[in-house]
Amino acid sequence: MLLSATVPQEVRHLCGALCRPRCEWLDLVQGLPTQEAVEQFVASAPPLLLGTALRNVLDSEIQDKPMSHKVMVFFPTARLAAFATTLFQEQLNMRIHQIHARCTPSARMIAQEEFSAASCGILFTSAASERGMDYPDVTLVVQMTAPNSLQQYVHRVGRTARGGKEGRALLLLLQPEESFLSEIEELPVQRSPDEALILNDEGLFTQHALSSANWASRSSLKVLAAAAFASVLQHLKTQYPKMENQEVVDLASELLMGFGVSEPPLVSLEFARELGLEKCENLALVEQRDDKARPIHPSDHERGKFVRMPSRSFWLPPVK
Repeated sequence: MLLSATVPQEVRHLCGALCRPRCEWLDLVQGLPTQEAVEQFVASAPPLLLGTALRNVLDSEIQDKPMSHKVMVFFPTARLAAFATTLFQEQLNMRIHQIHARCTPSARMIAQEEFSAASCGILFTSAASERGMDYPDVTLVVQMTAPNSLQQYVHRVGRTARGGKEGRALLLLLQPEESFLSEIEELPVQRSPDEALILNDEGLFTQHALSSANWASRSSLKVLAAAAFASVLQHLKTQYPKMENQEVVDLASELLMGFGVSEPPLVSLEFARELGLEKCENLALVEQRDDKARPIHPSDHERGKFVRMPSRSFWLPPVK
């Protein structure tokens, strides 16, 4: 007997090689939960308001279900999830579980057990939690930016409304990602009636709370922000190969600023060259040699933004 949460073509080929010719297929799901039990909504956000939108969504769910809210938030990269987790914990005093590729196996196991057993809680995660994870009583799934495909969207939304229970899903799209709506047009996805409230930041309270000006001097947020920025650049280049390079840099920069970063973090020259972004404006570049960083002289480059660096760089290579 072979068991699989999904049955893509690769699994069918494997079954054909390992099983007898007359093996039987049993579908125990009986239809996609996304089309039956999940209320699905979409809202569009400017990158600069993405952090505000997430904070408002979480606050609303906590207020509506103070003793039973259970939220999974999917980020496009593991490093962005790690940065957002620390940011919301330190600056907003929110208890956040995290599961992603940057967690150690032991930390991931502890987070899985704690979130699974909790009657209420918030989990920041990435692709690591899309499949094969069955957390009971998830009330809301939030997807930060467009997923890679319809299948990924369905898998993520399927984390709620399990075991015959109801659930809700919200897709937070960046405005340049509106074209993804055509991929899910056959699903019952509605424009969120609370879109204006989601984007509202009365008195700029959230922006002030998240601002890097208020980060503790010994906080790891600067390091995490730099790694998150690099990973978002890589994600956008991979996800949208036709997007102009300058738009990639601007979008990633504004997204990080939406999470409180005052200016785009530094990026290594080698990494920028790998992505073809070394000639973009407003991208702070630094050359690294033997664990040391050297500011790039303006004559080395025509259009980049150049800044002074300490003897050691806090830039980390991007890993999703």
